[in-house]
Amino acid sequence: MLSQQLLCFNNVEETISPISLKALPNSTYVATGHMKGLIKLFDIEKPSTEAMSGELKHDRKRCKIPISTITQLACDGNTLALGCYAGDLLYLHDRRALHKQAPYAFELMSGSGVSCVRSKDNLLVVGCRKRDPLYVYDIRKR
Repeated sequence: MLSQQLLCFNNVEETISPISLKALPNSTYVATGHMKGLIKLFDIEKPSTEAMSGELKHDRKRCKIPISTITQLACDGNTLALGCYAGDLLYLHDRRALHKQAPYAFELMSGSGVSCVRSKDNLLVVGCRKRDPLYVYDIRKR
């Protein structure tokens, strides 16, 4: 049985569909990734409140690429790792300051886009779209 609907809006108040989704463990939040580098954070226990919004940026420029995968860092419950299918950067964003600050971005060695990202302790495991190996990054060394 459907209990509620959450609507995502872009910057000009048009509804948009998410292309990635992550229920954040130990919280009531759901993160959604969208085309053009938009990310939304919904509190599913307070559906009447507006979603927090953020966007991907690198070198102070907005990155209009789709967010294909989202995960929460295991070592820090407030940081989200965002991967882009068409990009060569992996973004780390503090969900508490989603609309206030730009995410931290680091360049991937693969150069082939991110298809999936998962977190284990202080490590990020990244699967790439055009490369066979998995890449493991120690986030303490960023």
